[in-house]
Amino acid sequence: MWCLLAFLPVCFVAAEYADEKIGCTAIAVDGAATVDGSAFAGMNADANNADYRLTYVPAKSSAEGSMREVFTFDLAYPRFVGYGRGDFYHPQPGQSLRVPVGHIPEAKSTYGYYEATEPLINDQGLGMGESSCSAMLVNKFAGDDKDTRDVPTGMLDTVTLMQLALERCATSRCAVELMGSMSEAFGFVPTPGEPVVASVSGRTAWDDAGEAYTVADKSGETWVFHVLGGVQGITKSVWAAQKVPRGHFAMVANDFTIAELPEEPNEEYLFNKHSRRAAIAARLWDGKGAFHFSKVFVPAPPIFESPKGTTPIPLYASLRRWGLMNLVAPSLKLKFKMNNQDYPFSVKVEKKLSHRDVMGFFQVSLSGH
Repeated sequence: MWCLLAFLPVCFVAAEYADEKIGCTAIAVDGAATVDGSAFAGMNADANNADYRLTYVPAKSSAEGSMREVFTFDLAYPRFVGYGRGDFYHPQPGQSLRVPVGHIPEAKSTYGYYEATEPLINDQGLGMGESSCSAMLVNKFAGDDKDTRDVPTGMLDTVTLMQLALERCATSRCAVELMGSMSEAFGFVPTPGEPVVASVSGRTAWDDAGEAYTVADKSGETWVFHVLGGVQGITKSVWAAQKVPRGHFAMVANDFTIAELPEEPNEEYLFNKHSRRAAIAARLWDGKGAFHFSKVFVPAPPIFESPKGTTPIPLYASLRRWGLMNLVAPSLKLKFKMNNQDYPFSVKVEKKLSHRDVMGFFQVSLSGH
């Protein structure tokens, strides 16, 4: 069955600023949780200055050994100006061509996909959602000589990772594997201008420095993917992905949700095998006990100051997750947790969902109710 995906405008701005009134919510619904077996991935937005124009980026074929240009992407109009991605992006009077920050090997052929402020869904039925998250690690941007930190330099930003997944994959598993391998090889960076220096327990952290993606395909399979910066000499980026269980609903509300990881990747969990070593080297984990991905690599929401010195807003993510998970599984009577990291990764839906239900969830998460 073809995958039916619900999308609202893109969301990757302002994750946990102290004056933030609303946030970005990404949703993933397994096909067994819906009325017709379709899977859902999507997101809403809290941006008021983004370039939301919708276009189709055509499929293409490239010669063996070709290289793909890599760009960084802004929110505001025009989000991109250049060639090779359809007439829509060709320069208009007064517009300058974007300059690539690097190159990676090109695929022999790519799929076509729809794109607004961010990529949405390709012609194979693979679709994505996204929500920016705080993180303890963030890479340097290519060409940023002012950043003197001893950290990896990243090339692939929020939008580029999504583009690569939709260009090269037809399944959600392929998408998370590809985004993981690409972030390890070339380094991930968040949307330029988005990271904000923050603090947790006196230690520097960053708001909007990590990204969470929801991914769904036409088979009904869905995944949640997390990525952040790396550690010099160990890995260029840390990442993890978890499959949404059969019949389950999962969501991200500007805070990572993947919890304990197994010792090795398996059918349900995929991740950078150097994650534990990176956590120890960065003094984020002592190497003892269970390895909780979110608690290790994300600042604890109840004490997270963003920007540094401001009052934490600990309910920013937890209210949204508590509210929506109780809507899909009311008999669980899920108790409210102040710390988003204490909620389950997903819940099994009690009544199968339609696309109208999913669109309603986005309205609820935007309104703050």
